[in-house]
Amino acid sequence: MESLKVVSFAHKIMEKTAYDEMVAKHGNIEADDFLLELQEGMTYLGSFGFHDDERTDIKQTVQLIRYGMISGDVPSQEREEQVFVRLVSGDHA
Repeated sequence: MESLKVVSFAHKIMEKTAYDEMVAKHGNIEADDFLLELQEGMTYLGSFGFHDDERTDIKQTVQLIRYGMISGDVPSQEREEQVFVRLVSGDHA
């Protein structure tokens, strides 16, 4: 299956203390109200598109990045995350 993706970039300068206050105020960095406040005042930099082939090994790749190993049968509560992987995508619709 052929897949085409578009990625957009934006930025804003923000003091760490202001960011920490927003986190404390909203409690969850994935909450809609947190994201809306964070996005206020951002400057749009641009977008680009790319061809994105379907990957069958992505689950193992994410496990290797996240835990430093392919977890196999190790229960999730016994694994310590080394990297917090987050993906913002419209694919979940």
